[in-house]
Amino acid sequence: MSVTVAHFTDKYGVTGENYICEQVAMLSRYRGKLFAERRVISKFNPVPDAVCFAAAFNRPVLNRAYEAVTKRFASSLYETLLNRFYAERLSGLGAGIIHAHFGTTACRVLPMKRKLNVPFIVTFYGNDISETLRSPRWVGRYQKLFAEADRFVVLFDEGVDRLSRIGCPREKIAVWDIGIPIAEYPYQERKFSGPTLQILTAARFVEKKGYWVLLEAFARLFRRRPNIRLKIIGYGPLRPAIVAKIAEQGLADVVTLVDTGGRSDFFELFKTALVESHIFVLPSIVAPNGDDEGGPPVVITNAMSSGLPIVATAVGGITRAIVHEQTGLISESGSADSLERSIERLIVDPGWAVQLARNARQRCETNFDLHRQLQKLEAIYDDLVARR
Repeated sequence: MSVTVAHFTDKYGVTGENYICEQVAMLSRYRGKLFAERRVISKFNPVPDAVCFAAAFNRPVLNRAYEAVTKRFASSLYETLLNRFYAERLSGLGAGIIHAHFGTTACRVLPMKRKLNVPFIVTFYGNDISETLRSPRWVGRYQKLFAEADRFVVLFDEGVDRLSRIGCPREKIAVWDIGIPIAEYPYQERKFSGPTLQILTAARFVEKKGYWVLLEAFARLFRRRPNIRLKIIGYGPLRPAIVAKIAEQGLADVVTLVDTGGRSDFFELFKTALVESHIFVLPSIVAPNGDDEGGPPVVITNAMSSGLPIVATAVGGITRAIVHEQTGLISESGSADSLERSIERLIVDPGWAVQLARNARQRCETNFDLHRQLQKLEAIYDDLVARR
């Protein structure tokens, strides 16, 4: 009989983010059950039987109120009620492993580990291994977590150092890669000879994605190369500011912005955009609050699979996928000059750009195949069960 894994996360239904859901639903030797603190405003529903503490808050007004209250009063009372809810839903499930997604979530559901007394694994993804480490309160909570959890998974090598510096035993940390369904992103060699050349980015509208750098670099390049176009796909709080910046620079006719907030068809939109585009760009920065990329963003590995030459930055875990001048180009983070030069290098030497794309596809097949990575995750589970 297969072991049941109880997966915990903070939000369920985030548009375009299905990597946790794949870990829940697609393992071959373990059954998964997903528990989330709240259901976000979205039609994206990849795990229909997910259990949500605040499922009723999938309404704009209630959702904003819930966020405000929990942010201000994320206290022992809130966590007591949350864990009481989870305990009732876990009754009779027979969970043999707890897998918490995000370090902050793990801290909140640590009582489930104590109650069930089963192996406890935690995966860190981004904000929880960057911005959160600046908070003495959270560092203190992490240190308690390090003592009680059995295994910690990070998505890039530097993540091992970040956790070990605040007290996590290195022998408890494993580096793992989020896989993608490569067959759904077939390789297509790009030709740069058409009347227009489309640059594509897909990222949340937040500070760390480097939109101001991207728009400045594109504006400069467009003045010399009026045949280029830019497509932006994403959602988030900076959308109005990004739209205003596009208008301010006189780019409204050559920049297309697609807001995917709340949509369930993100991946279909993205796949179509990949086929229509020539270059993929993600100029990530370290945000002022410390937030950065906790591993290679899946949009980069999607683009690698589909044959787009890529320009990115050496922020967080991006270089685990993009090796400079081998599988793409690394531009200087925060520099519009560097980003402009890197994009132009691909435009003026399309043969080299295609070779980089071929190398990227090969690296994607080796390191980021979904089924291979899920097998590696199962091996981590196997080790935890065997130790228990």
